[in-house]
Amino acid sequence: MSGINVDISEIKKELGLLAGKKVSHVWRGHGTYASLEVGEIHEKEVDSPKGKYLMKEGDWTLALDGDWKMYKGDGEIADSVNDDLKVLDFKLQLLKDLTIKSINLSDDKKSASIFFDKDLAITARSAEYGFISTKNYERKRSLVFEPTGEVKIES
Repeated sequence: MSGINVDISEIKKELGLLAGKKVSHVWRGHGTYASLEVGEIHEKEVDSPKGKYLMKEGDWTLALDGDWKMYKGDGEIADSVNDDLKVLDFKLQLLKDLTIKSINLSDDKKSASIFFDKDLAITARSAEYGFISTKNYERKRSLVFEPTGEVKIES
């Protein structure tokens, strides 16, 4: 079931499953890539060229691959394009233990707003290098939002 295009009703249903779930772990990968691990954390030992390490993965992973900004109320507090990586690391930690209230996807599927409790939100926009994706730990499948507006299921 790799690379299957998804219709808008299935996309909204899938994103709706994240509403009410708690962000359990947050980390920033290469560059401005950010990963929000949602729900219960599952740990597994992983081998890498640098040695073994413990990987934390939530019931769901919400990955921000493109341009994103974080807001507190009406004010912008982080910008993945213009802020220093240390600032992004600090701001991303504000999301830990918050609950996702909703995720709104634009009609063209090239931007999304993620609303959390405590009046925090993230807006993510498509960029040439990515946008967003979700991964479900139990079902071993991902919903990948391409910069072109296409959305695919990958497993």
